[in-house]
Amino acid sequence: MMLFKVKRGSSPVSPDTILSHKNEFSGTLKGEGNVRIDSPFEGEIAIDGELFVGQDGRVNANVKAKKVSVFGEIRGNIEATEGLVIHNSGKVFGDVKVGILFVDEGAVLEGKSEMLRS
Repeated sequence: MMLFKVKRGSSPVSPDTILSHKNEFSGTLKGEGNVRIDSPFEGEIAIDGELFVGQDGRVNANVKAKKVSVFGEIRGNIEATEGLVIHNSGKVFGDVKVGILFVDEGAVLEGKSEMLRS
């Protein structure tokens, strides 16, 4: 089962916002559209689109999004109404509430998981 068609390390979505690996970000990220993070980020994330955390992405935040795809690392709780995919290089440390959960072989999920009902 795959939520997203993804080539290894590539973004499954066309991001409206990209936080590149050359910078660090902190604060609250809210808004519409899809976001790709390839950098350290600390704070809160609440978007109505898809969040893609690339292999260089290190997110220390609670996350709310429609879909979340993780190749890097997220430390914080995740609420993904449509789904969460943790790819083989991905790590999630926190509780997750999701519509659909996919954890690839080799991926890490340390926390409680709860399935959202529609």
